[in-house]
Amino acid sequence: MAVDLDGTLLDESRQVGAQTAEAIRGLAAGREVVIASARPPRSVRPIYELLRLDTWQINYNGAMIWDERNRRTVFHLPMKGDLVRRIIGEARRFQPEVLVSCEILDAGTRPLRRVPHHRDGEALPARRDRAWRPSPARTSRSSSS
Repeated sequence: MAVDLDGTLLDESRQVGAQTAEAIRGLAAGREVVIASARPPRSVRPIYELLRLDTWQINYNGAMIWDERNRRTVFHLPMKGDLVRRIIGEARRFQPEVLVSCEILDAGTRPLRRVPHHRDGEALPARRDRAWRPSPARTSRSSSS
């Protein structure tokens, strides 16, 4: 059984209620219960621990399958860079000041990092061990407008 978090398993205060947790644990005793979420693994972890699950997670709306027990990526299908740049370009046509952040899988074992918004024409990070930083020229031009 696959269960979503936000708007489904979690209440208005983004918590799993005691009765809900008990029900899920009861289901998990005889079935496979999997959390399917847009969230990254680190955000799902406390809920998995609370529910005492030992199944894989479906993260990023299906773009990643995560093995929480072994803290490893089973499957990862990130969006292609060209598609991301097209989406950003279209979003900026309608809202020029739109900010974009992305999560970059860092070798599958370390937490994902936040990367500041990407400006058209600038390369996304080539290395996964460093966060992208805007160039000083871009920073000064952006702050003066």
